Amino acid sequence: MAGVVAVAALALVASLPVSRTAFGSFDKLYFDIVGALFPCHGPIRVAVISLDHKTLSELGTERVFQRETYAELVDKLESAASITFDMLFAVRSPPGLTFAHAIARNGRVILPLPSDEVGANGKLLLPTSHDLASCAVGLGHHEMTIGPYGAVTGIVPYLMADKQAYPHVALEAIRVAAGATRENDPQRFVCALAPTEHPSTAPITLMLSEQPRIEKYSFVDVLKGRVPPSTFAGKLVFVGHSVFDEGEYRLSSLSAKRVPIAWLDAIITQALLDGDRVDKWPGWLISGIYVALALAMLAICRLMSGPRRYWWVLGWGGGVLLMSGALLAAFRIWVPVGALVTCGLVVYSVFAWRRLSKTMQFLGLELAELRRLSHAVVVRAPASSNAADTADALEHAASVEHDYVQTAMHQIRSWHASYVSTINLLPYPIFLERRGRIELSNDKAMNLLDAGARFRVGVEQADDETVPFSAAVVQQVAIEHREEAELGGVEIQLNGASHMLLVVTFAQDAEADSDSRLICLVDISGVKEIVTHDRQVLRHMAHDIRNPLTTILAMLEGERVKEMEGSDGRVEAFVDELRRLVNYSLDVAQDFLQLSRAEHLNAEDFAPVPLADLVYETVDHFIARAEQQSIALVGADLSGDEVFVLASRDLLMRALANLIDNAIKYSPPRSTIRVTVERDPQMAGRVALGVTDDGCGIPDEALPRLFEPFFQVDGNGSAARGVGLGLPFVKTVVERHGGVIEVESRVGNGSTFRMVLPIAEVELG
Repeated sequence: MAGVVAVAALALVASLPVSRTAFGSFDKLYFDIVGALFPCHGPIRVAVISLDHKTLSELGTERVFQRETYAELVDKLESAASITFDMLFAVRSPPGLTFAHAIARNGRVILPLPSDEVGANGKLLLPTSHDLASCAVGLGHHEMTIGPYGAVTGIVPYLMADKQAYPHVALEAIRVAAGATRENDPQRFVCALAPTEHPSTAPITLMLSEQPRIEKYSFVDVLKGRVPPSTFAGKLVFVGHSVFDEGEYRLSSLSAKRVPIAWLDAIITQALLDGDRVDKWPGWLISGIYVALALAMLAICRLMSGPRRYWWVLGWGGGVLLMSGALLAAFRIWVPVGALVTCGLVVYSVFAWRRLSKTMQFLGLELAELRRLSHAVVVRAPASSNAADTADALEHAASVEHDYVQTAMHQIRSWHASYVSTINLLPYPIFLERRGRIELSNDKAMNLLDAGARFRVGVEQADDETVPFSAAVVQQVAIEHREEAELGGVEIQLNGASHMLLVVTFAQDAEADSDSRLICLVDISGVKEIVTHDRQVLRHMAHDIRNPLTTILAMLEGERVKEMEGSDGRVEAFVDELRRLVNYSLDVAQDFLQLSRAEHLNAEDFAPVPLADLVYETVDHFIARAEQQSIALVGADLSGDEVFVLASRDLLMRALANLIDNAIKYSPPRSTIRVTVERDPQMAGRVALGVTDDGCGIPDEALPRLFEPFFQVDGNGSAARGVGLGLPFVKTVVERHGGVIEVESRVGNGSTFRMVLPIAEVELG
């Protein structure tokens, strides 16, 4: 609670005008940046006539300062809505001159007060010439407010002198122009801004810019008619000097450029007409905003932690600036925030300092433990000091403390690096459980967590019983099956692959009275698959080799009996049957060897193979056999660009031969087998090598098992149909080449097998 009160008090102090003044430079800079980014662009109603070097050179110095010259100018500006002379006319006009008559004749001329200084008697120290003042429609002052960087920030609407309220020349010009053009809006605007019933001397803040759209004309060009009088019709005209350097004013902190008084009055008038008056909220509301935002910074410091706190602090600062800028740009309401930003920085700094103090206190408590640890790892203590004075003794003591801390921290880092390196070298995901939670894991475990794996215990549950894999799930399983996991491991499933969860207790935590355990996940899916596959292969080989041999023995026994009974003997038929069975046994062994060879393919041994030559050669081997069975074997049309694949030529040809051989086996007479080579339209850089037949087709229920070793669709296992290793061989070859095997088949409509392979880019010649 004390912190809240202190922050609120600090914010109240920062909201005071004297505090905001201290940060006026920042506020003015930000004010000008927003004004430059979001200016108002109303119609230009003002114009400037400048008595410049060109005028002096053409008219001469004597004529420039003759009042007849100004009288001529007034007559030229007959169509202007108002004419404001930003020049001094303090001396009484000589008799016979026409300037005063020209002013009276025009009726819309405004003259400035020669001086804004008021004496002790309340009268102007330097009044305007009476003959000119009596003819002018109004008098105005130039009192303005100057802010940081010497830039003009606004105007004083009224100056009280001689018991009379003198308006600023810009307000007087707008008032006169409103009557001349019979427009009520400017008059109402002036009345609302600076009512004449209750003249106010409180400054009006304006958003001023250089206004490059305001036209500036040379005095001599207007006087000699080079500028048409219609140019100034309905305009508020300001006449002034631009020859001398004195009396120039800076508009913005973003630019060092200074403008003459006439140009400044024109800019102020245009800003008033554009509605660029900036309002300010009352002090109590500003104080409330400061307190609320300062307490928000305190809440961020207390509630946020880690990197999020820094982002929230930056967001707070950006939000404060954005709030102030948005109010100024959209509603022309100015809330200075320099003191508020500083207040927020003070709150954050104090909070950070207190947090650092607590950290240093904690480190001080740990220093004794580090010193004890440094002795435990056999560190020789520094030599005793023989310093003659206190300063040397303190320096030596600090050096000793530094040596203790450095040694202990070096040893801790060394141990930590050794632990992390050790568990990262292990080929399994490792989790370290300590004090009832997972505190450390190696890279393989982190990769497994990031992969979003699915997890279940055992092998009997359905797939929909899996849960997302996480460190908490691993810890829960280790606790529930602790005894089993420590003795031999618990079998689990990760993404359908079998793993063994092992728990090893390796240390006792004396402080927390708990054990530290390593939880390991060992992938055993490959081992199980190899064992299962080897068992299946050996079982089928034993079955397929044993059956022919048994049949051979039975036939030999039968033939021997027949000979003993005096049978006529059929030696030739017997030999044929014996040869067929032996060939079947040889086919089993040969296909098994081919499959084993395919499984051990090495992509580094591949070479570019032209598909055209491979297809032609393979088809040629089967032409005669197909003709014997009245089957048309149609090769691929390879008249286009040559296509190469990186492959083992022999095994890829064997795979294509297996597909053609199967097509011939299962195709009826007078049917057609087509071999095609085409680029895959769905995958760029792929080629599809296909074999299509008009055979009996494959049932839907057999398609999922089609590439299993020893699986046959008809299930009879006859020698004529093969041994069931041809398609597994094809699938293995294609996958080792980075491709896929596709099958389309319907019962009674034939089948299509496609080997989709990546195309190799080969430079010929």
